[in-house]
Amino acid sequence: MTTKYDWSDVPETIAYIATDSDGFVFGYKSKPDHVAKQFIGDVYVGFCLYPEDNPFKGIWTNSIEQRPGEPQ
Repeated sequence: MTTKYDWSDVPETIAYIATDSDGFVFGYKSKPDHVAKQFIGDVYVGFCLYPEDNPFKGIWTNSIEQRPGEPQ
């Protein structure tokens, strides 16, 4: 299965990952909402990627991904 992100080092408490319009990546405990130029929700502050480390290169509004294998 192809994923948008490398989940191998993502803490288990993170169920979703999304990229904001500035390229920063954040992990969320539940599905975040798309608002203006970012996603908002119960962000997990222990997980963030800088834009240069972000493997997702698509349109940021399509960046949200649920942890593989999680029930929807």
